[in-house]
Amino acid sequence: MRFYVVLLLILLAGCRTRPAERPEAVDSVMIPVHTRADSLALRVYRACGGPEVWRALPYVRFDYAVAHDGPRRLLAHHLWHRPSGRYRLEWVREDDSLYVALFNVRTRRGQVYRNGRPLAEAANRRLLEEAYRRFANDTFWLLLPVRLFEPEVQRFYEADSATTTHEVLRLELRRAEWLPARRFWLYVDRQEGLIAELAYPARDNPEALPARYRWEGYETWETPFGPVRLATRKVYRYAPLIIFTDNLAFPDALPEALFTDPLPRLGQPLMPTSER
Repeated sequence: MRFYVVLLLILLAGCRTRPAERPEAVDSVMIPVHTRADSLALRVYRACGGPEVWRALPYVRFDYAVAHDGPRRLLAHHLWHRPSGRYRLEWVREDDSLYVALFNVRTRRGQVYRNGRPLAEAANRRLLEEAYRRFANDTFWLLLPVRLFEPEVQRFYEADSATTTHEVLRLELRRAEWLPARRFWLYVDRQEGLIAELAYPARDNPEALPARYRWEGYETWETPFGPVRLATRKVYRYAPLIIFTDNLAFPDALPEALFTDPLPRLGQPLMPTSER
């Protein structure tokens, strides 16, 4: 009998997976953590809500604006239904006309309206490309902390650049369409795990100093799925330039008309479906 007990213990021990052979799993989202860079990226992700919350959030609504040595200038209203890829963008172009783009960010297909009227095919195709460019750029500045584990992102820990207050995470993007660069440095606050500063090289002048933006104005939003924390201001170090990503909302349900109505609707606070 003792022989069989010993044999059973040996078999059970052999069935266990050694911790070193299995990457760290996070909650039920199963984000693999293999390197120190992965661990730092995950800390940033968690500081902004974490994978469980962001996987569940269906809608993101925000404004994108800039202030360049003067008053704030609103550039676009955004509304994104993340599970389906449906998108609503409202913006004003140089001709002072109001444009509404209703499209899908996965297929890049949709319709653009000018003052409520649909554009003809050629103009629609050109303005859809512009709308997608706004989506890619503007969501980058808002949601970079929660997109660190997307397939096109490579992560590297910059130990030589770390300080007593910040750790440095370098990102290399396999695709960087409509973004300011392919390489970025994230200066992460050691205490809170939040991005304190973002830097990237100048595309047209490799000898120039990297562009650097302080990430400020962190706010917390309570959502039905848990709290979300994001920076609302990105302040350029070397000139009076501020990028605003604010007026955020994370509703759990919205009217279907927001993705079909060609007239502007995002200039006022969004109401959940039950309140309309």
